Amino acid sequence: CLSILHFLKMSGSTLKRWQDCAARCGMPLPSDFATQSLASASSTFVKAWRAKSSMQIIEYSAAPAPTAALIFCHGLGDTGMGWASSFQDLSYRFPHVLFVFPTARSIPVTLNMGMKMPAWYDIKSLGGNRLLDEADGLEDSVCFMDALATEVATKIAPSTTKGLTGDEEFSSIDAVKARIAVGGFSQGAALSLFVGHTTPEGSQSKTGFAGIAAVSGYLTARTAFLATKRDFTKNTPLFVGHGDSDDVVPIALSKESFEFLHKEHRGEQSGSSYKVYPGMPHSSCEEEMDDIAAFLKKILPEQK
Repeated sequence: CLSILHFLKMSGSTLKRWQDCAARCGMPLPSDFATQSLASASSTFVKAWRAKSSMQIIEYSAAPAPTAALIFCHGLGDTGMGWASSFQDLSYRFPHVLFVFPTARSIPVTLNMGMKMPAWYDIKSLGGNRLLDEADGLEDSVCFMDALATEVATKIAPSTTKGLTGDEEFSSIDAVKARIAVGGFSQGAALSLFVGHTTPEGSQSKTGFAGIAAVSGYLTARTAFLATKRDFTKNTPLFVGHGDSDDVVPIALSKESFEFLHKEHRGEQSGSSYKVYPGMPHSSCEEEMDDIAAFLKKILPEQK
């Protein structure tokens, strides 16, 4: 099994990484994939992922031409549908934002006695040190998020890549990431914390996401994180929320992750906030959704 660290340390082009990921996941790609533009290849890869997960990626916006986006990832065993309804009201408050809710592939999960379920990576148990786990399968979800963010960038800024190829196309799409936020719940929060601070070695990316909203989660795959964190993500706006009655992901794991991020990467002044919700279990609440809305208002302002 290819470890997340090995995957992220691999050299090669973006398309080559997507191609290798598709091969590992058993997702067939067309024979001309390696010659496609970055924009076309991202759509091809995401389409293959959708087919593999047997679930559509849910996306909506209240305006016909959104100029920003939030990609929000569900928790273990859930689907994109599980969170899409929760953000419906926010879409009317932020008509310029495209809300995107992907679904993970169904993979064998050790915690689930090896049976398949939607998961961004394998979880061995609810005990032990999940923070330091290798998180088998995370490398493929990181790869998917890279492709999905690329596709989303072309949707919210369709004119940016027109007539461009090669490095110029990559740079143009990369710059649009500043208008895309990532987030997630539980295991999806772990994925968003990882992709929001790292890039594969050899990547030419120079732009961080607009922000990261991680709720009821933690940071996993620490060794890989430390090897691939990037300086330009140090000040990426970060909102972390957690209930103090969470018996699935204890709040201590969340707090330790937040402290680790600041000690090992972000520093003291990094545009981050941490909110505790008294009495909230492994779930969300109206107050937390309002706080996420305030965060989005700050990081994804409407363009005049």
